[in-house]
Amino acid sequence: MTRCCVATPLRTRIMTSTEQAPGFTFPGMFDITAFGPADAGLELLLPELVEAGGVSVLAGSQRARPSRAGHYVAVTLSFLCPDRATHEAIYAHVRAHPAVKWTL
Repeated sequence: MTRCCVATPLRTRIMTSTEQAPGFTFPGMFDITAFGPADAGLELLLPELVEAGGVSVLAGSQRARPSRAGHYVAVTLSFLCPDRATHEAIYAHVRAHPAVKWTL
């Protein structure tokens, strides 16, 4: 069992690994947005990168938005994720791809 401290305005308490950290609830549905050059093919690449992490992309959840000048594109999709470790691994894998300039 791992332990870490969680600071609150009035006290600090020890949080064990079996507790959920604030912010996310697992399992759950999450969105990822990747930004990159418009000619990089992120519309096809992002689902492949996310599914390589062993999770399911929700059908029909993908949307793309080009930048004002059309040089970049933001691609967003939703996926089902079982735990925090998988969530972090998927984001790290997507960020590591050379066509991805940044993620949200």
